[in-house]
Amino acid sequence: MSARREEVLLRELKQLREENRSLKAANVKAIAELNNAKAGLKITEEKYRQLFSESPVSIWEEDFSEVKREIDAIKENKVSDLNKWFLQRPDLVKELAGKVKIIDVNKATLKLYKAESKASFFNNITTIFSEESYESFIYALTGIAEGKVELYTQKTHLALDGSKLDVQLYWRVTYGHEHDYSRVLVSIVDISSAVSIAKALDEQEEMFHLLFETMTQGVIHQAADGSIISANPAAERILGI
Repeated sequence: MSARREEVLLRELKQLREENRSLKAANVKAIAELNNAKAGLKITEEKYRQLFSESPVSIWEEDFSEVKREIDAIKENKVSDLNKWFLQRPDLVKELAGKVKIIDVNKATLKLYKAESKASFFNNITTIFSEESYESFIYALTGIAEGKVELYTQKTHLALDGSKLDVQLYWRVTYGHEHDYSRVLVSIVDISSAVSIAKALDEQEEMFHLLFETMTQGVIHQAADGSIISANPAAERILGI
């Protein structure tokens, strides 16, 4: 990869990260407004539905109450390390994931997951979750066990056409439902492009390191004052360093 290409990739990655930060901030703000709407503090139910439906960010309204009851029962068994305990029981993790009730999703969700309608989305909901996403669901389970009402995580989902989605997820229990987790708002931002660029840069760095270590010509990396920062094996042989 040329230096020019690497510069372009770095610039694109920086831009995507800035866009993701802006989306995340807007995301959190939207969830906060929706949370207030459910509490009846600022806006009406009609306004809440409008915010939910028209938000440019994917938002899911979910019910975790059955999951909460199951976790409370597990905690009564005095499990010392819940994360390890769940990792050893992947079938149970999938079972608990299946107990999450998805109440509603907005238009941005249908667009992100390439669903023609809500009916299509809900009928194919199980195809969205990859094996990796089930593993990361453990983070939510342990968070519920610890009484957390707000979580951030990164997951890999699948759109309905089978394409991979790297997503950043923000999860918030709404006001008044902290005791049973029966109403949770989940917002999702697609970070696939940023992840792809970061991966390309990592691969480029790995290729450069391999070339540096194996080439027959001596290569030395020096500081501005002339001191040697690093040298490849060929340079060490030639210079006896």
